[in-house]
Amino acid sequence: MRMTQRKGWRLGLVLVAAAVAGVFALVAQNAWAAGPTASLGSAHAAPGASASVELESLDIEAPGLGAWSIDITYDPDVVTPTGCDTEHGAVCNMEFGEDMIRTAGATAIGIEGSTLLATLTFECADAEGESALTVSLPDFADATLGGPVQINPAIVHGMITCSNTPPAAPTAVPGIVDTGTGAGSTANGSDFTLLIALLAGAGLVAFAGLGVLRTRADRANRF
Repeated sequence: MRMTQRKGWRLGLVLVAAAVAGVFALVAQNAWAAGPTASLGSAHAAPGASASVELESLDIEAPGLGAWSIDITYDPDVVTPTGCDTEHGAVCNMEFGEDMIRTAGATAIGIEGSTLLATLTFECADAEGESALTVSLPDFADATLGGPVQINPAIVHGMITCSNTPPAAPTAVPGIVDTGTGAGSTANGSDFTLLIALLAGAGLVAFAGLGVLRTRADRANRF
């Protein structure tokens, strides 16, 4: 009987460890997601059709975003930019480079929180293909009066998928996240979320399993 109880408690400890791992993973998810971000969406369109993506600044703290120059690089063999609608008085140059769009703007009052900066429209070529929409930030500064400070946000790159096959989900292709304006590490957002969900689920099962083991042990002690 004692040997059985020892095995049960060992299993219980393993389950508790899984639960703790799930909790820490959820905390890591929240820490990873927080902070200023420059985000470009992804979209799907059939060959020859058009698709639009939104460029946003997210979670910008006071004094807010004051000035920005954002470059978006694309594959000209796959897509052609046909429109660029900006917000907050910004401007857009769709011919800044052979494969690059630049949008730039400035405001003295600062833009805090999350806001739409521009909506970009691309037309797919006649053949199927994919074009990464790579974001770079020559300038991304706050609205500090007399001395703007550069913000170092995470960057979510976008993608245009040109295909006759409809996307499996409404959010066609998940973006790629760079942690900061440099090269940064990359991660697939949907895969990371799935991992977190699995760990959290394991944690819930662990707590439930430990409760069952304790109940069985209590019953065994009575006899």
